[in-house]
Order: sequence, then C-alpha cells, then structure tokens
Amino acid sequence: MKIGNIFSSLKNLQLSKDKLLLILLGGVLLVIISLPVKEKAAADDAGTSKETTTIVEHVQESTSDYASELEGKLEKILSQVEGAGKVMVLVTFKDSGELIVKSDISESTKTDGVTADGQLIGEKKIEEKVIFGKESDGSLSPYITKTVYPEISGVLVLAQGASDTGVMVRLTEAVSAVLGIEINKIKVMKMEG
Repeated sequence: MKIGNIFSSLKNLQLSKDKLLLILLGGVLLVIISLPVKEKAAADDAGTSKETTTIVEHVQESTSDYASELEGKLEKILSQVEGAGKVMVLVTFKDSGELIVKSDISESTKTDGVTADGQLIGEKKIEEKVIFGKESDGSLSPYITKTVYPEISGVLVLAQGASDTGVMVRLTEAVSAVLGIEINKIKVMKMEG
C-alpha cells in the first residue's frame, strides 16, 4: 500500500525520467560509499574484541594462579602453628585485579582551515593499539608492564585444631599479619575429621 502511495506521489511531482534516474543513481551511490566504512569498522571492532578477550583471559589466569599460590603458601605456613594440625585455606577477592599492558599510541590531526577569529578547524584522532609478544609456542600474548593484584575480600581457614580458642586466635592473627587485612574478614573453623 505504501509503495503505491510513493509511486503516485512521484507522478504528481511531474519528474522527468532523467531526473528520477539521477535520484535513483544518487541513492545507490550513497549506499555503495557507506559500505566500505562499515566493513572497516566491523574489522576494527573484531580486532579490538580479540585483543580484549586475550587480555581478559590473562587477567583471569593471573588471578587464578595468584589465588592458588597464596592459598598454598598459607596452608603450608599455618599448618606449622602449634596445635593447628592439617589446614585448608580459601581466599576470595573483590575483583579480578588488573594487568597494565604496553600499548602504542598514535595521534593524527587533520586541519580543514581557520575560522575568522584564528581558531583551527579540524579533527584530532588518537589511536591506541596493544603491543603483543610471541610466546614460545608461537601464540601471541599482550606485553604486560605491571600486574595489580586483586583486593582480598575474605579468608576461610579450616584447621583440625581450631576447636582450641588459642589456636583459632593465633591462626586469625597470622592471616591478618601476612595479608594485611582486618580480622573481621577472616573466619577460622574446625575441620571435620
């Protein structure tokens, strides 16, 4: 129905076939001109998405490794506390930490002219690309300049000797001293068996 309305409106405008053809060609030209821009933007987005995914994977892997290492060290040292017996530790974090990656920043300025009051007319474009290095297996990984470890939100300690109040206090104080966290973020409980 709407297409019929469009054709009747065009007939009422009294456009010649030549003018109608020019309008149609102009529309097709606009569509063709816009296509490469969209494809390039999609390709750029895909590259950025891949870089972001790789960096996120490194952050998650780094946090997981950090947690495992921290828990292992705590278990080993806390099991040496008098009366503690066998010890298991769980550390939880507020976030996943942060990896600061090396990036190459390029800046370009395009000047179109000058206004009447002497101001430059144009645009400034800043582009940042993450720098990747090759691993021994040939894969690419971002070049990391700094690792900010995640903030600890709590620690659970299970110990065989935790039924003794003195052992519980010593374990709590040890975890607080080693990790630099408040005592209210540490829970010590008796391990079953």
